[in-house]
Amino acid sequence: MINDAYVIRDILNIQNQRYNGAMIGPHWDPGLYAAREAATIPVSGPLESAIAVAQTLGRRFAVLIVHEGYVPMIERSIRIYGAESRAIAKSPVRRFGMTFNNAVRCLKG
Repeated sequence: MINDAYVIRDILNIQNQRYNGAMIGPHWDPGLYAAREAATIPVSGPLESAIAVAQTLGRRFAVLIVHEGYVPMIERSIRIYGAESRAIAKSPVRRFGMTFNNAVRCLKG
């Protein structure tokens, strides 16, 4: 909750600097709805946006993460966004086995 307060404060600060919109980071959209309530500029979150795009591209979606601790937060967000019925039924949020060597191979193409 403390993090959410900082996110909201920062969004209000950029609103005062005349930015036209904001995207919250990190990927579990902390403070998204509270920021939308407090700000007059559009505020979006990467998870909400990714879920919306995924739902337009296929019948089902899943979220891959790098740390097991994010699972409950992202599963909660999927429920809040009303997207549970479109997520895969078993383990819609799961950690993928990215290692340093795999990451380097991905970056190299």
